[in-house]
Amino acid sequence: MSEINENFGFLYGSSLTDHSMDYIQKCAADLSLKYETDLNSSDFISEIKDFKSQAFSLLSDLRAATPLALLQLITTYSLRAEYPNVEIALRIFLTLPITVATCERSFSKLKLIKNYLRSTMGQDRISDMAILSIEHTVVNTLDINKLIEDFAGKKARKIAI
Repeated sequence: MSEINENFGFLYGSSLTDHSMDYIQKCAADLSLKYETDLNSSDFISEIKDFKSQAFSLLSDLRAATPLALLQLITTYSLRAEYPNVEIALRIFLTLPITVATCERSFSKLKLIKNYLRSTMGQDRISDMAILSIEHTVVNTLDINKLIEDFAGKKARKIAI
């Protein structure tokens, strides 16, 4: 987490307001080197400078702005064309998994599902059962009787009399 914060920490509103422009541009240059296929270094450095002043004028409290709020600002005001590299950097930051707990949880669930009794189960069914088990909070909100009726209605053979 500290490495992610070190790489992307300058994209918080508090960092944009508290740090000097030289520091922010150095952080932008370092980030663009790490993601050189996604970010154009020279454009990103100039964009971040302009974006800071634009965000300061559009937001009443830039200091409290999170990276998500900054990305929503770009989307709301249609600033994607003006700040494409800033938008990409924010999207990368917001989609990075900080921990591997979700992945580990998936494998733990898979271990519970595929025990020795179900060793002959096909890959599709195992995958479907794993998703149901991992997303159990969503599954618990479903009406099972309605699902059974819908399935039976679609699969019922029509007998001609």
